[in-house]
Amino acid sequence: MSAAALQDALQFWPVWAAGLGNAYLCLLAAGVLFFTLSSGALAFKYAPLLYHDLQRRSGNSLPAWLIAILTGLLLFWPILPGGGPLWLALWWQLLFWCYLRSTERWLAYGLAGFVAVSGLLAFVAGGCVTYAANQAGRELFTVESDIATPQDIQRLEAFAAANPADAEALNALAITAIQRAEYRRAIDLIKKALRQSPNNPRYLNHLGVALAGLKQPAAAAKAFESSMATDATNPIYAYNLSRLELAEFHFYESEKAVKAASKLDAPRTRRLLESEKHAARQSFVIAPMAVPEHLKRQFKSSPLLQQAADGIWRLLVGLLPRSAAPLLAAGFVVLLLALRQVPADRVSKTCCRCGKVHYVGGLSAKGLPQCMQCNWLDNRKDRSESTVSKHKTEDIRDFRKRQAARVKLCEKLLPGLGMLLAERSSLAFRRLLLFSLGLTLLLSGGAFIGSFIPDSPDLTAGLRSLGGLILALLYWRGWRFKPARS
Repeated sequence: MSAAALQDALQFWPVWAAGLGNAYLCLLAAGVLFFTLSSGALAFKYAPLLYHDLQRRSGNSLPAWLIAILTGLLLFWPILPGGGPLWLALWWQLLFWCYLRSTERWLAYGLAGFVAVSGLLAFVAGGCVTYAANQAGRELFTVESDIATPQDIQRLEAFAAANPADAEALNALAITAIQRAEYRRAIDLIKKALRQSPNNPRYLNHLGVALAGLKQPAAAAKAFESSMATDATNPIYAYNLSRLELAEFHFYESEKAVKAASKLDAPRTRRLLESEKHAARQSFVIAPMAVPEHLKRQFKSSPLLQQAADGIWRLLVGLLPRSAAPLLAAGFVVLLLALRQVPADRVSKTCCRCGKVHYVGGLSAKGLPQCMQCNWLDNRKDRSESTVSKHKTEDIRDFRKRQAARVKLCEKLLPGLGMLLAERSSLAFRRLLLFSLGLTLLLSGGAFIGSFIPDSPDLTAGLRSLGGLILALLYWRGWRFKPARS
């Protein structure tokens, strides 16, 4: 698609609605994927410690396979009653809260904020998905653009009958009446719309068109002038006034009105004049609803939008109604605060130096857990070599070699996972966020919804390429990553 064609397409609401909706849904999907993957990465990191604690709590009396099954049930039970991915993320944060590093716990607070507004996010997503069907948006646009089918008009009439106070529906029906030369019916409909929305410049403009069709130039001119006085930024009103004056052979007034329209938007006025010249007849122009007004209308609450929002909520979270999102987040935070009171020695930890699993120990200079022996080695005053220190040094060296190999393998499998195992949480979460965005772009191409205009710009291939490029760069960095061994 050329730049000029793209610029023309951006004047239409369906293109904006589909573009903004796809961008929003893409970010929403990437956000859900990020929190799920990040929480899953933490579960992968600390699941061995959970297994160890379950084994110790059972007094080593249960077989290893049964402990493994219990661990799996603890990890994935929210799936059984129909919980969505965010339920899994919430549960994993609670389950491993006592194991998490202080830098990793910030993810739980971010997740709580995301869940708190997830009901609103689902509502906006519902408005994006139902943009064409909600509030007769498609029918209003096709009527104003003079591309409506008989089925569109029938649906619009049914919508107007069910919503008699909807001024936009009445105005659209008036436009169809004007297109059929049913000017008296159009005037009656516009007057009803003006009672709902007084001094609406578009309605006044269409009133002037209908009055001109009834050969009432004085009343039509007054309606056009009222439109210009109400909205002095739209050149259509001045242009229509110029056509009316020209039809009455008022050449000076017609030229004056054309100059006023050109002053507001010269290219658009020129296109209107050229279109009239090509058609070889004078015609009035219908003033379409502005893109921001269409966007505002598509998010107006309705049973259809609410149903779509509830469906998206069930897909992402589930188990509870959408209105319970703030309460769910508040309860989650309360449980986190309660878990902060659990003593540190109640859960096992892995020594950051030798890999030994322990309950009581110290902290390294970076705040990572250490077993008693490694903590003693770091803080001892006597630095002379001893048998204990020599064996411990060898254990540390062997653990670092194993850990380096594990970190590199995990980083190759999932960018960010290796960094998380290497205790580089901030970098790990950034890579997981980029991975989530790249994977979403690659799989969806940013095409969650489509525009009902056939000539809308198609950016799917470009967005898929962008997603693939992001993933390729992440995996390239993962393959080049060389963790320290000593």
